[in-house]
Amino acid sequence: HFGGFRMQGRLPLIEGDDVDHILARETDPRFNVSVKKPPVPNYPRRALDRGTQGVCEVEMDIDIDGKPMNVIAYCSDGVFVSESQTAIKKMRFEPLEIDGQFYVFPSYSYPLEFNIG
Repeated sequence: HFGGFRMQGRLPLIEGDDVDHILARETDPRFNVSVKKPPVPNYPRRALDRGTQGVCEVEMDIDIDGKPMNVIAYCSDGVFVSESQTAIKKMRFEPLEIDGQFYVFPSYSYPLEFNIG
């Protein structure tokens, strides 16, 4: 069984931002990250053979086309790192568009769970 859920990353900095603008954007729906294509990782065979379950926190930036970049997985067991990164790189997000301008969404975190069952 595989399960994943979304976690909010830090908001991107936009030229001219100050603390008041950043805090106001925390509730602005335009800054919510929407998944268009979720990850579909394969359970690593080595983990399955050993009966190993685990969790990963995958950090990435989301480019202006909604594609993950700079993907790094931090996992409870190293056996899940490669598959987590591969699956996340195939994800797609709604691009971050504000007033007709597209932005990179930095430091977004997406957790993955690997459960046998």
